[in-house]
Amino acid sequence: MAHRSIEVFQGDCFEVRRVLGEGDFGLVLEVSCDLCPLIEHNHERGKTYAMKLQFHVEQHDDQAIQDGAYAHEQRMLELLLPHPNIVSLVGAFVGAIPDSLLPYIPDWAQTLATHEHGGSRVMQFIVMERLHMTLADYLEQHHPLSPQVISRIIVQVGSALLHMQRHLIVHRDLKLENILLELDHDEGRDSDIKRCVVIDLGSSCTLSTNMIELATIDSRGVVTSRRWGNQPHIAPELLIALTRALADDTVTEVALDYSKQVVYELGVLGFEIINRQQPIDGYPYRRTDRVTNEVVYSDAAIASIPNDRITASQAELLTRAVSFDATQRPSLEELIDAFRGSQV
Repeated sequence: MAHRSIEVFQGDCFEVRRVLGEGDFGLVLEVSCDLCPLIEHNHERGKTYAMKLQFHVEQHDDQAIQDGAYAHEQRMLELLLPHPNIVSLVGAFVGAIPDSLLPYIPDWAQTLATHEHGGSRVMQFIVMERLHMTLADYLEQHHPLSPQVISRIIVQVGSALLHMQRHLIVHRDLKLENILLELDHDEGRDSDIKRCVVIDLGSSCTLSTNMIELATIDSRGVVTSRRWGNQPHIAPELLIALTRALADDTVTEVALDYSKQVVYELGVLGFEIINRQQPIDGYPYRRTDRVTNEVVYSDAAIASIPNDRITASQAELLTRAVSFDATQRPSLEELIDAFRGSQV
């Protein structure tokens, strides 16, 4: 995809509606765009989009910036799309921040957003479809969900994760806040969920054909891998492998096996949807061995699932999906198939 210059921001191109979120590396805005070269087809006047901009950028040449976090996310989306349960990419480009956007950048980040001589930094921009409710917000309003809707969410999110896995990509930051919902407008019934969409692939990574990532550890003990996002969704074997590697000064690289990570994160999500809590209380931060500092738990520590939410066989598969022993976990396909017939 061609990267466009900042001229697309001039005039009435992008109009900021509100701030959707901010973090250590960037900002997400809701914008509308009636005269934008990025949006040339099937555009509805007044339609809103989610626009990410990364202001933690030290380099100023286009190629260096394209290699950053949002360019990574752009590349992942281009590899994966189209898929109904992965957020749609509208466009991406590199350019300087226009003055009209500077008021939306937090005070602490103003020095990151501007050069020392007062000029605006060059940044990455990525524009995506805008959906208006996260799964976290939806659960606040509608929990407990019906068995049919629980199944629909697991199948649709699982479909996105399976599509990623088949492309040797793993998300690594799955959480309720990173799943957006397209709803019917007949409010008040949880059956109105039409589509679940997985967003935020900034922590994702590509793997070898056997689902292995070979991560390098530099002389400072820093792992030169794109960092994990939501730790409670990371399988224990990955955390243990990294803990052991960092404890050994002679180790310069570590093979991280993600073959059972994807079903683990979907299993954790299932517990969050049904129970509104993690399957293993305190994992991973309060589940470490005092001697080895490695995460550890027994399957007896896994929470139970109410028998009126899903079937006994579905509950058994979800429980196995978050087993400490990776060999006990079902395949991702097996877990999805168990819920497929219950989503209507």
